[in-house]
Amino acid sequence: MFQLKLNSLRRQSFVAQETGVYGKCNVQYLVTKANNNTNVKKIINFSTCDSKLGQQRSNKPTPTCPSRYQDGSMSHSVRNYNLDEMNVIQYLNIIGTVEFQPFQALAEYHHIFVNQTF
Repeated sequence: MFQLKLNSLRRQSFVAQETGVYGKCNVQYLVTKANNNTNVKKIINFSTCDSKLGQQRSNKPTPTCPSRYQDGSMSHSVRNYNLDEMNVIQYLNIIGTVEFQPFQALAEYHHIFVNQTF
């Protein structure tokens, strides 16, 4: 949750690869500066991560047309950091969603929304 590339915050926007509990993920950063503070928006699409540490198990049948589209789950996270002039986190807001459809178009669709502020 608190993983942040401090040495790259001089750029306004960039994409970095980070390794965490979700695997190796491409992470988008948007950086703005105002009044000696730095605001960082970090966007992660967990569905595109490689080398995931966990394994997904299911009792659903194998899709007849296997593809990445029929994975059955998607998730992403948007994290907003506010840093002071010493790059100390003053505020952190995390919004994440998980969308899960266990049997593709044959069953109901689940949506989980999480909003945390520190």
